[in-house]
Amino acid sequence: MLLLIAVLSVLSSIINGDKLNAKSFPQNFLFGTTSSAYQIEGSWNADGKFPNIWDAATHDNPDKISDKSNADVACDSYKRYKLDVEALKNLNIDVYKFSLSMSRLLPSGRMNHKGLEFYNKLIDELVANKIQPMVTLFHWDTPDELQKMGGWTNPFMVNYFVEYARMAFETFGDRVKYWITFNDPFNFCLRSTTDENFPPYDVVDNRLLYLCSNVILRAHGNVYRLYNTTFKPNQNGFLSIALETPWFEPGSSKAVDIEAVESLLTYTLGQFADPIFKSGQYPTRMEEDVSKHSLAEGYLISRLLKFTGEEIARVKKSADFFALNFNTEMKVFGKKYDESDPPSLYKDAGVNPVFKSHWNTSSTSWINATPDSFRKMLKKTKENYGNVPIYVTECGFPDDGISEDYDRIQFHQTHLSALLDSIHDDNVTIIGYNVRSLLDCFEWTEGYTIKYGLYQVNIDKEDKSRIPKLSSVAYKEIVRNRKLPAEPTKKP
Repeated sequence: MLLLIAVLSVLSSIINGDKLNAKSFPQNFLFGTTSSAYQIEGSWNADGKFPNIWDAATHDNPDKISDKSNADVACDSYKRYKLDVEALKNLNIDVYKFSLSMSRLLPSGRMNHKGLEFYNKLIDELVANKIQPMVTLFHWDTPDELQKMGGWTNPFMVNYFVEYARMAFETFGDRVKYWITFNDPFNFCLRSTTDENFPPYDVVDNRLLYLCSNVILRAHGNVYRLYNTTFKPNQNGFLSIALETPWFEPGSSKAVDIEAVESLLTYTLGQFADPIFKSGQYPTRMEEDVSKHSLAEGYLISRLLKFTGEEIARVKKSADFFALNFNTEMKVFGKKYDESDPPSLYKDAGVNPVFKSHWNTSSTSWINATPDSFRKMLKKTKENYGNVPIYVTECGFPDDGISEDYDRIQFHQTHLSALLDSIHDDNVTIIGYNVRSLLDCFEWTEGYTIKYGLYQVNIDKEDKSRIPKLSSVAYKEIVRNRKLPAEPTKKP
């Protein structure tokens, strides 16, 4: 997430009565929804689990969270995972994307059998209800013990992550066909190294941003090779990495602003997608920009490390499908920085991104519902990386948690219509779409102030019951019909 504007926008009505795409979704198209371990599990210190960076941060610095909350209990899914599966079964969806907690499975580096037991039970329950698990190995919750060693800026994490993945493949791989190594590594690296309001808080150094991406790319590449050589022959699964970027529009018709769009997309999506889907190396433009600025800033070498020949071979072509998260659109302006300005990604790219204030906005200012931009992003992904199958692993709309969530319904209807345009008119191969998210839950630095869920969860009540919103009914109808309604659902 690119939280670049702090001011919340007022939720406005959307859609001009446009017709939705009337064509059907492909026969094998997968519909799903999402969660992540820290956001829903609770039981933060139960059954041998050790703290992660969010446990430490929310306990020590609650003021950094919008409502001073934490996910110590959250949706209590560690104890109530069967309620989650019941909600999923009610939706009649194909896929549930969730993440494993490294702190629960490997507290202090040692295998925790209670953690293994929990995820085995969850996966068994999903499979018994004909729901395919899509398992994310890492979704932003670094074990606090590892963060004290530098976390994802420490090259040690490459080998540690490989062994963690090996354990997951050995334990769960007989029932899991879709694996995601990292969820949105760009924003995790950006925020964890440059944002003082994002854990671990005490590490705010723009020079660490590219070191984080380097370590994560190497870890991903090594895990892909491990899976392909050791586990795929018997398990027959598919592995990728979920990449997120906004769609960017130029701030004006000036050439410098048009160029800024391509430049920033190179740094957000290309930083990870180019090495994985193209060359095994960072984009040439990015290497040249960062090297030039690094030398001008007085560094002896570039802040962007180059991969060795062996690393290139491991990272190149290390995904079976393109896992794309999409949420919003932003305007971008070209900007010339002074070399005395501190190092930053935006300085390297020569851009100034701003929230786009027209069309529809959600209850948080960085989400801007733009189905046309979604279609452009899908088409651009095909243009840049070939016709690799795309799975939209996360797409969502936040509000204040109302049950009659017509804006969320319209968001997904119009975005799925744009997705059908991409399939049938742009010839983009798209294999699935996950709604963010199954439940209202802890939303990182926003706490419980915004909600994405198809289901409400009363966090303050003991039973933590899952209450379906109107959007869950609308999504279920889409899944059942494998078609969209003729028009977006209107508010009565």
